[in-house]
Amino acid sequence: MAEPMIDTPLAAFLEIASRHPEREALVHAGRLERFDTLSRRAAALARMFAADGVERGRHVLIPAANGIATAAAVPAIWSLGAIPAFLSPNTGEERRKAVEALLDPAVILSDDYLATGPEPGETLLEAGPGRAPEEIGSIMFTSGSTGLPKGVQQTAATLLDGARRVAAYQGYLDEERILCPVPWSHDYGWGQLLSCLVLGKTLILPENASMAAACEAIGSDRPSLVAGVPSFFAGMLFGVSDIGRTDIGSVRRLTSTGSRFSRELLDAVGETFPTARAFLNYGLTETFRTACLTPELQAETTEGIGRAIPGIKVAAFGADGRLLPAEEEGELVHFGPGAFHSYLANPERSAAVRRRIGENPLGLPEQVLGVATGDLGAVDGAGRIHLTGRMDRQIKSLDVGINLDEVETALHGSGLLDSVAVISRPHRLLGNKIVAYCVPKPGTETRALKRFAKREMSKYLQPRDFVFSAALPLTAAGKIDYRALGTSEA
Repeated sequence: MAEPMIDTPLAAFLEIASRHPEREALVHAGRLERFDTLSRRAAALARMFAADGVERGRHVLIPAANGIATAAAVPAIWSLGAIPAFLSPNTGEERRKAVEALLDPAVILSDDYLATGPEPGETLLEAGPGRAPEEIGSIMFTSGSTGLPKGVQQTAATLLDGARRVAAYQGYLDEERILCPVPWSHDYGWGQLLSCLVLGKTLILPENASMAAACEAIGSDRPSLVAGVPSFFAGMLFGVSDIGRTDIGSVRRLTSTGSRFSRELLDAVGETFPTARAFLNYGLTETFRTACLTPELQAETTEGIGRAIPGIKVAAFGADGRLLPAEEEGELVHFGPGAFHSYLANPERSAAVRRRIGENPLGLPEQVLGVATGDLGAVDGAGRIHLTGRMDRQIKSLDVGINLDEVETALHGSGLLDSVAVISRPHRLLGNKIVAYCVPKPGTETRALKRFAKREMSKYLQPRDFVFSAALPLTAAGKIDYRALGTSEA
């Protein structure tokens, strides 16, 4: 009898649990979970979920923190034919309620709900209804810098292919031990959980989000790979950290995505982890991974974001939809595997980010549609990709996408200001910090605005610095001169 084809994440997980039952799947706060136990835990959870109304085609919202039960819940959901949808536990109440209304989830997997879950039983997880390769395999809700967070839908086949593709170009070991502090509601954290569930890698979870916990896990659990966003590495190397007293001898690879490494941060990584190879990735939630600044490319230059990963093409397009030649700046577009299926319940927005190659000089199949990234940049003659800006006013701070216009709108809503302009500046730990230039209404105390921001705005949207003045610089057309603010002292 022919063996079943491994073409979905669930099929891959079941195969690993059967073939490598004693391999460590997860390590969390001193607890070890083998793949056979994880499978039995998933089976017990699947029975619990089914009793609570989870069935084929339904959504299951996951705002829970990283943990063994949360990990086991994912294959349990797949086995019932349902769809896991990840949402940051830090999402504000208004947006969380809007997401719940959009999804109509059968179950919300809060930490409290999972704490009531059963212990692993005797039976391993079974395939059940499952999810077909072409069906939606997960939904990742973005940070939602403006309006409702976007529900990025990926097919089951794309999830499996993406995990395999990343492991191949980064040279993962068969029994790679990955330490990752990134929440699974972030696409990079989700990528590491996929490496565990569908590739059989061991995932090490620090006990909490502190640098002390991360250093403790590196020293005690012996990861071969540390995966984090740039702000995590900056906090470890530039902030208060025990990394200088930690045994890092097991670490052979470092991987990151979210925003660019500064030259200073990359040098610090090399000094602290001299025997580790660093892979600096670039990609959107909508594209899985797009490009990588590999160790070989870092030897040439640290400028840019590297080259497209194997199987992916990246091109720059003009505002008129024309494919641009090498070196010419335009909007970067991702072509090839990893592209998302659609935004949940938003076909217009899904269509708006698609691009056709036109004359098709990249040699792609005619049906391939690109995904517009919103990033401005150029591809040079050697295929290296250079970022030059954004088409909107979005930045990354603590590796969260933030639209500066939304920060302005929120501050205007205080009723305390005559005018306000928000810009960003580079920051060693945050990547970028938000700076608000404010003209307060007569009689307004500056601390009142700061209290408003702390009380009413999401933490990641709160300005790091406030600059108060009697007026803001204006252009000849009478609009706020953001360029002048950018060159002023904060």
